[in-house]
Amino acid sequence: MKPKSSKQKPVVIKGFVTWDTNRYDLFSDNLNTGLIISVKGIPYFKLDMEEYGITSIRTARPGEKKTCLILECDWIQDKLNIARSGLNDSPKTVELKNIVTEIFQRIETSQEFLTFRSLPEKTKIEDQSEVLAHEKLQIESKDQNWVVFETGDSSSPPVILIREPKYEHEVDALIWKLEAMNVLPFETFKSLAYIGGGKGPDLLASFLEEKGSEPQRATVIEIELNFYNYKSHGHKPAQYP
Repeated sequence: MKPKSSKQKPVVIKGFVTWDTNRYDLFSDNLNTGLIISVKGIPYFKLDMEEYGITSIRTARPGEKKTCLILECDWIQDKLNIARSGLNDSPKTVELKNIVTEIFQRIETSQEFLTFRSLPEKTKIEDQSEVLAHEKLQIESKDQNWVVFETGDSSSPPVILIREPKYEHEVDALIWKLEAMNVLPFETFKSLAYIGGGKGPDLLASFLEEKGSEPQRATVIEIELNFYNYKSHGHKPAQYP
């Protein structure tokens, strides 16, 4: 892309932004990311993208490491400072920054770039749709296993609680359903908080195992889909009762 006004000195921006750095071998160590100054076809060094008015491209959408942008400008040659990999301060340098800033303002507000920025969200939605469709097929399959609560009363039909858990969160849901029905194997059980999310033990609860036993208050409880030992799960036994 070139300056909008024909009165401005010639500056050309070439290159690309991508969501797939591996496809183009973009790595900082390869000196092929960010904004690179080029004079007479020779690339010299990277420029500070922020100083040249690059905002959303520079940050996380897609980010400097996912860009390879070449700033071609022959008339800045006498301001190259090879020793410090930068441009000497001068009116020429200020003019170049202003021109490049104007170019990137147009790039970052263009429909093409805005569409590019939305690609991850679009892909995520499509992937989620596929996952949901697959889960629905499994739920509706005749081979789907279910967790069923039998009341022991022949006059009351069994209660379908949830499918056989595939994930830890489904185990959580099962426990809370059983708690709401007051059928957990405790004299009393009351959930107080769900921590989870990698922040520590999953549940804080107060409970009484059986009449006459010692009440446990605000006790930490770990919930797992499959549990083998503390070490393999990365848990510290000292955190647990």
